[in-house]
Amino acid sequence: MFHSLRAFFRHPQSLSLGLLFAILAILFSSWVTRLPEIQEQLILSKSQLGFSLLGMSIGGLVITPLSALLMLYTRIRRGSVLSSLLYCFSFLLPVAAYNFHWLFVAMLIVGVTNGFMQFVVNSAAAAVEKEQRRHLMSTCHGMFSAGGLIGAGSTSVLASLGVSATTHLTLLCLLMAVLTWLLRPIIYTYPDESDTTSRLSLPGRPVLGLVAMSFFVMMAEGVVMDWSSVYLKNTLNSGAFLSGFGYFGFSLTMALGRLSGAGLIARWGAPRLVRLGCVLGVLGLSTAAFFTEPLVVIAGFSLVGLGFSCIAPILFSAAAATPGVHPSSGIAAIATAITVGIMAGRPIVGLIADDYGLAAGFWLAAGVTLLASFLSVVVKIKH
Repeated sequence: MFHSLRAFFRHPQSLSLGLLFAILAILFSSWVTRLPEIQEQLILSKSQLGFSLLGMSIGGLVITPLSALLMLYTRIRRGSVLSSLLYCFSFLLPVAAYNFHWLFVAMLIVGVTNGFMQFVVNSAAAAVEKEQRRHLMSTCHGMFSAGGLIGAGSTSVLASLGVSATTHLTLLCLLMAVLTWLLRPIIYTYPDESDTTSRLSLPGRPVLGLVAMSFFVMMAEGVVMDWSSVYLKNTLNSGAFLSGFGYFGFSLTMALGRLSGAGLIARWGAPRLVRLGCVLGVLGLSTAAFFTEPLVVIAGFSLVGLGFSCIAPILFSAAAATPGVHPSSGIAAIATAITVGIMAGRPIVGLIADDYGLAAGFWLAAGVTLLASFLSVVVKIKH
């Protein structure tokens, strides 16, 4: 693991790619960690907050079939810079939101820029992998998780020091935009090819089980990403500092799991690792829902991150390797299921929380993860 990480950080193209993945996560994790403050400022109910966040999922789903077309014009080099800058500046919109409707529109735009950037940087990573014959994708996704860790941790510290969400997120957007611009000379050395085979498509019968698993797991994962800070601060009264550590712990264990993923898959096998990950997810979510001690709840979220860390990469690989299914169609089916899963969880949990409390939302997440664990026993997972 350490040898491959050393090689990754010493290679300029690899490092720049990792930083682009980190930018994606730093901005998003900083935003979700500030959600309790945003909710208070705009006087939003839990269901209104959930539907506002739904805008991001809708934006991501809309951009999915258009990203390959956009890449025909921007190509990888310009697309990497352009998509990152658009994503950075898009977060200035929700910061300026003054009501529920404006926040929904702002998150819709954030979802579009997020979806396009994710498509571009994954295409760039695949192109650099192909040219350099290096295994980069798992480490890049590990950098994404590390970015989530950095964003959530730093936001918790700044919030405890009394730095407002508006000041913090505005400066962070500008800082990430400057970092993107400084990376431009390295980004312009990427192989400038475009993967036009990626598209939104209906899943074929052979991958339906994998698609269902992706939907359930990502619905549960989205609940943790969106609601952990709100739950700790507003339901458990944990304070500004601890409220961000639910997402922090989740991101930490997610990053460690992904960075160790290749070794874990080689040792345990992909099917067994998915089953074990689902079990850990159920245990972690049940812990968060049942206990009211903030530190125990944070430990539960951390367990979820560890369990879920390798599931999505394994399902992507399994869908691409399914006999009778074109790899791009399999990958597109999983990507769509992931987006729809996160989209579904946001408003459902918001509505449940208004009537029964956020703990009920985490019980729901545990239940859908249990469904995924049943599927992992009967669905054939290739890797």
